[in-house]
Amino acid sequence: MAIEAFSSNGRAVAALVGAGRMGEIHARNATATPSLELRYVVDQVRLRADRLATSVGARPSTLGAALADPDVTAMIVATSTDAHEVVVRAGIGRGLAVLCEKPLTGDVSTSTVLAHEAAEASAALMVGFHKRFDPAIAELQRVLLSGQIGELVSLSLISRDPSPPADIYEVGGDAFFDMMIHDFDLVGWLIDDPPVSVLAAQSREVARCVIDLQGGSSAYLECGRRSVSSYDQTIEVIGTVGAVRILDDEHVVSTTFRGAADRRQRWDAPRPKRTADVCHTGENVEPFFLSRYSEAFQAETRAFAAMALGGPRAGATAEDGLQAALLAAAATESSEASTRVRLRSSQAGRASAMRSA
Repeated sequence: MAIEAFSSNGRAVAALVGAGRMGEIHARNATATPSLELRYVVDQVRLRADRLATSVGARPSTLGAALADPDVTAMIVATSTDAHEVVVRAGIGRGLAVLCEKPLTGDVSTSTVLAHEAAEASAALMVGFHKRFDPAIAELQRVLLSGQIGELVSLSLISRDPSPPADIYEVGGDAFFDMMIHDFDLVGWLIDDPPVSVLAAQSREVARCVIDLQGGSSAYLECGRRSVSSYDQTIEVIGTVGAVRILDDEHVVSTTFRGAADRRQRWDAPRPKRTADVCHTGENVEPFFLSRYSEAFQAETRAFAAMALGGPRAGATAEDGLQAALLAAAATESSEASTRVRLRSSQAGRASAMRSA
């Protein structure tokens, strides 16, 4: 059972677990959110916890000590993926509102158990799929749900990082679990049509996946580890009477209808100055996801704070996290076996992987 929300001047009191790159993002967004008080920073490396806590005006702590504070009603989990299960379970057991960075866990079986436990406890658990909070993507979803572009023909999601990650960030798993998992979540969030099969392949720096949907359309997902021209985040949805696109170089949502002019909505953001038409590696490159999705991260934190204060549930649920994990697992299986993986509905109503004959 969730504990009663403690409010100090309308603020929820939170503990952050994990003081690495994502922990720093969450710490700074938490301290910038008026309805959230970040009281503790926890990390297995005490020096790292000390440094981050000092920089944001919080206290370094251990997990046990932070959980023992009766004022704490919220927890942000930004540890490496292999620690998510233990930390999230501790938060759920304490009745806290929990924001867990993606993925929920690193495998389907553990995610299934954790999602079940969260449902049984009616836990306020949000999985950190921050793209749901991006204004451009939210507008794209609104257009899709309105039916303005007709029936779905195809969905393309392309995500390319400027450069491969440092080895320290590879604990999260392969490209399907570590990077494409965001777009697996978007497939379920943007389109109300269950997947029926997955065909995927990956190399060190590129992963590709085709998801066939029950209604006959398909989704194409591509993630790259090296994009010298920009931090590329492009989405295109083709319908029977129109199309909607996010062209990331312009930060524009463009909706085109048959026989009608384009309708464009721009979200202005600081853009790097380009001094030449040709971009060289390391020069004039669009900032990494930290700046591209800064507004989304901030909105996610505000929604989590509201949830921690007893407000409406927002963002991706544990069940959503499980659905994304199921697709990631199917993609991994397909890539390793070089075959299409069919999906079926289990007795619990969830998609589960079954290799096609």
